[in-house]
Amino acid sequence: MGAVKDALPETQAGMLVASRQWPLLAARMDRIRDQGGIGLLAAHLARLAADTSWRDGPIFTAAGRLVDATVRSLTTPPSAPAAGRAAWWALSGQDRIAV
Repeated sequence: MGAVKDALPETQAGMLVASRQWPLLAARMDRIRDQGGIGLLAAHLARLAADTSWRDGPIFTAAGRLVDATVRSLTTPPSAPAAGRAAWWALSGQDRIAV
């Protein structure tokens, strides 16, 4: 929780912690910290802080978009180039078509 508060503004951190998915996100963050140290976790969270794509759209779906952005930041290597929201949605659509 402390790393999230350091990386995000208070309102965004609170929205993330209040989400139903928080326990899973916290577990993923713990695993990243255990495997690579606090520096690796900070690099993942820096990607989240730089991602503003989740802010686009209706306010009532902002928490879900923030969770999605958090999942992307935690599952993408910090060294990988940032993919915009359009690329993320296009990838999701391709996966659904291929199935």
